[in-house]
Amino acid sequence: MSGSGKVVRFADETARKRPWQDSLNTSSQVLSFLLSTGMLSDITFAVGPDGRQFRLHRLILATRSQVFEEMLVIDTRYASSDDVIGVRSDPVPGFHWLMQHIYCDKTDIDSLELALQILELSEKYMVGGAYDCCLKYLRTSVKRNNVLNLYKFLVSTRSDNDVLFSLCRKVFNDNGNSVLTSPALLKLPVNCLTSLLKEPLSVSSEVVIFNAVVSWGKAQLKPKGLTCTAKNLRREVEPLIPYIRFFTMTSEDFVKNVLVADVLTSDESVVALKQIALPDVSVADVDGVKLNPSRECRIQLITKERTRQCVCEGVTRSWLTRVCFEFHLTVSDNVVLLGLKFLVENSSAPIDLEISREDSPKSVLSSSQCQSNDPHCQNVTATFLSPPHLRESVGYLVKISAAKGGSGLSIFGAEHKAATFTEAGITFTLAPGVFPQDITFI
Repeated sequence: MSGSGKVVRFADETARKRPWQDSLNTSSQVLSFLLSTGMLSDITFAVGPDGRQFRLHRLILATRSQVFEEMLVIDTRYASSDDVIGVRSDPVPGFHWLMQHIYCDKTDIDSLELALQILELSEKYMVGGAYDCCLKYLRTSVKRNNVLNLYKFLVSTRSDNDVLFSLCRKVFNDNGNSVLTSPALLKLPVNCLTSLLKEPLSVSSEVVIFNAVVSWGKAQLKPKGLTCTAKNLRREVEPLIPYIRFFTMTSEDFVKNVLVADVLTSDESVVALKQIALPDVSVADVDGVKLNPSRECRIQLITKERTRQCVCEGVTRSWLTRVCFEFHLTVSDNVVLLGLKFLVENSSAPIDLEISREDSPKSVLSSSQCQSNDPHCQNVTATFLSPPHLRESVGYLVKISAAKGGSGLSIFGAEHKAATFTEAGITFTLAPGVFPQDITFI
């Protein structure tokens, strides 16, 4: 205090007592501050199973949502600022995002799980802008590796949303094989898988459908503590059998896959084999045997528009001569491998290509033999007549060798190298050794 009786205030003391409003220069800063601090709040929401509290503002909520207006302004049940509204079924991340959208115009979404939460809450509280953000995200982010998560959500809670179902069906039509070999399929409830089998799935063979059903059935037995016997497996997949078009299979496919799985009864197997061998004979109901009579194939046509090529470039190569080349291949997503292209010397000599799983190298998944009629052309593409379905993050062993009787094979490659290559969001990891020039897949 000075001699004149006036109080002297230092600059730092004055700054400490400045009103909080002075640090907020725009409306967006004000709204963000109110949401993060709960300052001046007049209603509280307890969200999620643990009741996380959000201190909010009636006026702001009411201006963005008709539901909030009726709940917080018109309805007098929550008239007090001390009221706490419990919404324990609302997920906390989704509710928090919705509040950020209402207060701060947040639009970015970083995961499918969050998008599904926001989708549900935006419909519950009628926040149109949030719903539009979800649609925009889903249109660009739903792929073959996550489409079943969206599909499960729709079947369970939004069976009338034709826009999102159409989005799923496009993925099914473009990538049927990958969808049916996805690990997410094993977690679908039976009603969801039944619905999926009714969709326009485009696959390379009906065997893909059958194997998916069998894999799903085995996955259901383990949590129940049941052994994988033919009887138990049949009980699990019983509701799905009518949706499998056995009559579109070849006799060889049926014997190698269906008979070995031992899911059908003897009578059903006999009827199916007769119908496959004699397609002009009408389907008869033999002792109660009722199989899907459809002969319409769901074969996925391999067109130029569907195929993708991953170019394996950026590694130092040299000419290598061996009797056999081997490398390990891992893919970041489910794909169908159509072929591999190599740069070889003396390309008129036949080349054998085999692919198998790392954990079962003696069991060949698919093979191919190729050669060029032009000895001056060094580029040779090995294509699979039965393209193998490669699973996400599963290791595969690829062998390239001179055909039986050949003296050796010269390939332009990189030995003892490990490299990753990406195309259309799919990453291929090759190690040790990079021998293909490019990889063709769908």
